[in-house]
Amino acid sequence: MECSYLPLPEMLSSLSLNRFLLDLTQSHLSPIPSVIHQLLLDGPPYPPILAKLPSLSLFFPQDGETIFIDLLIRARPKWILEKLELGRWREAVWKKAFERRFLPSWKRFKGDGDSWRAIFLR
Repeated sequence: MECSYLPLPEMLSSLSLNRFLLDLTQSHLSPIPSVIHQLLLDGPPYPPILAKLPSLSLFFPQDGETIFIDLLIRARPKWILEKLELGRWREAVWKKAFERRFLPSWKRFKGDGDSWRAIFLR
C-alpha cells in the first residue's frame, strides 16, 4: 500500500490551521518526516520551504532533531552550505550526522578545539 501526502508547503499550512493537527505534528504520528524523507530521496531541486525547516520547530516533536540528522545526511553538500538555515542543534546531532555521512577515518581531522558542527561543515 502506497501513501500519498500533500506537498510540504501545503502540508505545513494545513497542519497549522487546527490545534489538534498541530499537536499531531509533535507526536510520533506526524506525516512530516515521511514527506521530508521522500523529498530527499527524490533529490534536487528541493522546495524552498525545506531550507527553512530549522526555523519551523513548532512542527516538530521534542526529539525532532532526528529529522535534521536525516536532512544533513542525505541532502546535497552544496545545498546544505548555500541554502539550508543551519540550526543550533546540540553537538550530539552534529556528531551523529558526521559519523553517518562521512568515512570513519575522517574523524582524524577533528582537532581538540573543533566542534562537531565545524568539522561537519568543513
